[in-house]
Amino acid sequence: MILVLADDFSGAAEMAGMAHRHGLHTRVYTRSMAFSSADLVAIDTQTRTAGPEQASKRVHQTLLQMRSPDVRWVFKKVDSVLRGFVREELESLCAAQGLERALLLPANPSKQRTLRKGQYWLADQPLHQTHFASDPHFPRLTSQVEGLLAQQGKLPIRVINHITELGSRGIFIPNIERLDQVRLWANEAPADCLLAGGVDFFRSLLNAKGHPEKTDVPTVHDRRQARSRLFVCGSPGALAAGRMAWCKEKAIPIHQCDPAWFADEPLAIPETWLRAMHEDLQNHGSSLLATCASPLSRHLDPGQITERLVQIVEIILTRNPVDQLLVEGGETSLVLARALGWDALEVIHASGEGIAELMPRGGGPPTLISKPGSYPWSDEWLV
Repeated sequence: MILVLADDFSGAAEMAGMAHRHGLHTRVYTRSMAFSSADLVAIDTQTRTAGPEQASKRVHQTLLQMRSPDVRWVFKKVDSVLRGFVREELESLCAAQGLERALLLPANPSKQRTLRKGQYWLADQPLHQTHFASDPHFPRLTSQVEGLLAQQGKLPIRVINHITELGSRGIFIPNIERLDQVRLWANEAPADCLLAGGVDFFRSLLNAKGHPEKTDVPTVHDRRQARSRLFVCGSPGALAAGRMAWCKEKAIPIHQCDPAWFADEPLAIPETWLRAMHEDLQNHGSSLLATCASPLSRHLDPGQITERLVQIVEIILTRNPVDQLLVEGGETSLVLARALGWDALEVIHASGEGIAELMPRGGGPPTLISKPGSYPWSDEWLV
């Protein structure tokens, strides 16, 4: 079994989806499981915003709980722009496995996210000049990769260019501009390294370790065409990246939340708004529910905003059962899964880029498609 630990739900789902593309039976859990018959288990450790000490402790405990002779290798999924407590989690996982070094490849050249001379780039923009500079939890105010990680730690951080620079102790981050460089590092990764990074590195590791991508991936269950879809955007970064413009282009009706709904007690949504959502789902088969993006929302607790957004989703679902929930934002996906009583989900389909469609234990509909808010939706999900 392959064990993937991710600090949020969308990251766990993304790795599971990619493994499904490689012909593996994969599951996503929101808690540690003592046993699983799957080829790959991806666990959301819920540590993205847990705080450094709690994140370190939680990943250590999760790894110990999942320790088994059946686990052949471990991959630590990190955010592609290193949000969260990446250094603390890597050091904790190294200690739990008796390792002295980690190989960290956060760059995703397939999505134009590269590392050049220690600087992180999104296409032709330095990271700190993108919308990530205003991230509500982890604003990316520098493009220097060492500056994106905690400044104090047990293992030194080294940016390197070649496998010969991989030392015996530390967190080693290669400069990466092209996919062939990612594949080279995957092929040459030493066995005594904790392997960590994004989807491009994980995909290359699957190939390197004998799990080539399949051209015809069987589905676990009969997958019928979705008649109705509710897109849920709980990611301010996705809004900043133009998600509503994409919906307008695809003729998907947009329903944005009023900031007052996130502060009012009790929650009170105008009947006219709910009726409009109902009519759009009935007539168009899809709609976007978007979190608030006004300046007022910046003064509200992000956790409260997420909880309220999920409450609104639940109200919509009582009036409009849908076939698919397409959610962006790892925290939004997790809170929604919890609200619906889902703690174990199985991948039944994955897009070409590895975004997973998840069937909750006990069956659906709806199924859940969760992705990071920083990437756009593929047109595959509109078929």
